[in-house]
Amino acid sequence: MVMMFRLGIFLLIAAAWGCERFQPPSGEYTASHPQLIALALPELAASNQPGTTEALAHLELALSDVVRCLEMDDLEIAMVYQPQIQVHYLGDTHSFGFADPAAQDATVAVVLVATDRPPVGVYPQMGSRSLHRSLRDAVADYFGKERCRIER
Repeated sequence: MVMMFRLGIFLLIAAAWGCERFQPPSGEYTASHPQLIALALPELAASNQPGTTEALAHLELALSDVVRCLEMDDLEIAMVYQPQIQVHYLGDTHSFGFADPAAQDATVAVVLVATDRPPVGVYPQMGSRSLHRSLRDAVADYFGKERCRIER
């Protein structure tokens, strides 16, 4: 029930901002169009442990803010509760997940995918609250959308 509610929130984010279809959870993606793949540890899907709701709320906030600043009609958002995913780009497979040294102790992350460059993983550096700033800056660099960068 909790997982369906959380998936529903991501569907609403995608629909509200005019994004393409929500891709069903899987572990493999192809860089055939712009995508934001939200990644969360599987245990967050049905957990009522302290911090779980906050981590997912920070992920939802960061995604909705980035979708708004990107203003891309062909953007797709996917939400997966898996420890790792693979993204295929120009015949290479790029793996992203929580075993990545950049993930540190992260429980949520976002993978940025475009058709003209290798995918990039964005992990919060100091708890899930820091994902908002890291994601905005990464999107500005990756998609070339300076309006997404948070001014300091």
